Amino acid sequence: EIRWNAVNTIRYPLLCSLAGVLAGLFGVGGGIIKGPLMLELGVEPQVAGATASTMILFTSASAAVSFQVFGLLKGDYGTFCFILGFSCTLLGQVAIQRWMQETKRPSVTVLSIGFVLAISTVLLVMEMVGHMARTEDLQKLVL
Repeated sequence: EIRWNAVNTIRYPLLCSLAGVLAGLFGVGGGIIKGPLMLELGVEPQVAGATASTMILFTSASAAVSFQVFGLLKGDYGTFCFILGFSCTLLGQVAIQRWMQETKRPSVTVLSIGFVLAISTVLLVMEMVGHMARTEDLQKLVL
């Protein structure tokens, strides 16, 4: 549980604001940034994981609606991605729940958040390097 005092009343909202700005800059759901932040603040792992998942749900749903409104989302592709995402989420939830019941350790939630963050970081770096390489190739063609 978070202990609210004079310092934490200023510190936590500032950290959450910074997390929101970073999430917007990197184009990721706020839950990816705020999940680890909530763990650092002392929130229980199950609560932090559920809250982060809810934030990601609303972020991705609003993005999907925006793409649909502007005609940038193909219906069959969107339906396929929704079914795939829902199925994989359900499978992961059941697997993690069983693992937690067998081991009787809530740290599984923390490990899964860390794993997702690690994979996201690697993919972000790969995308950045690929973009930089394409940009350099285009600049060579222009010159």
